[in-house]
Amino acid sequence: MDRAVHHHSQRPRRESPVSGRVPRHARHHPRPRPGALNAKGETLAQAQAARQPTASTPSGAAPSSAASSSRRSSIAASDIANPGRMSMKAAIVALIGASIAMSSSSTIAQSVRELRGPAGVLPLTSEEPAPKLFVDPPVPEALERGLVVIQYRAENLRIVPVFGPNALSVSPRIGHLHIALDGAPWHWVDASGEPIIVQFLPPGSHELLIELVDANHRPFDHALVSFVVPRRANPESR
Repeated sequence: MDRAVHHHSQRPRRESPVSGRVPRHARHHPRPRPGALNAKGETLAQAQAARQPTASTPSGAAPSSAASSSRRSSIAASDIANPGRMSMKAAIVALIGASIAMSSSSTIAQSVRELRGPAGVLPLTSEEPAPKLFVDPPVPEALERGLVVIQYRAENLRIVPVFGPNALSVSPRIGHLHIALDGAPWHWVDASGEPIIVQFLPPGSHELLIELVDANHRPFDHALVSFVVPRRANPESR
C-alpha cells in the first residue's frame, strides 16, 4: 500500500495533449551564432535567401541588382572560408598577366640580323645602306679612377683587321676605326671591335675623335666624345 501511494505521488511527466509526446519547444535546439558560415561558406541569411523561390528571368535579361549583390556576397564569403581558393585565383591572374607580357615582348624583340646586320659569310645581292657609328659616353665608374672606357657599335659595317684597296669589294662591308686625342694631327687604328680604352691621361677636359672608315681608310661616320678626368687624391691607386 505504501508503494502504491509513493508511485502516485511522483510528479507526472508533461506530455502534449495531442500526441502524448514532449512538446517541440521543450526540446533543446542549439541556435547558430550570428555571422557563422555553413559548409558552402554561406551565412544564415544567405542560405535562407537561396531557399526562397525567385521569379524566373527571361533569357537575355540582366538579373536584378539585389540578386547580383547576394551572389557577390556569397562568393566573397566562400573565398574567406576557403583560402586555397583565393590563392588559386591569384595564381591564375598572375599567369594570365605573364602570358600577356611575354606575347607583347615577343612582338617588340628584334631578330639577330636586325641587331648585328647581315651574315658575313654570304655576299649581299642588293646595295648596302650607309654605315653608321654609335658611341656611348665613358663608363663613369672607370672614369672616376682615371681610366677612359668607351663602348661603341658600328652599323652596316663589320670591324675586322683587313686593309687595302682589294678589301673594298668584300661584301658585307668591312672597316675599322681611326682615333685621335685632343685634336692631335695623328691617330691610331683600332680593328679589334672591343671597347676603346685610354689611360694615364692628366686630370682635366679631353676630347676623343672616333672615325668609322672602310678598309682603304675612307671615312664614313664619326663621333666626338668630350669628358673630364677627375683629379684623384692618390694618383698611384688604379
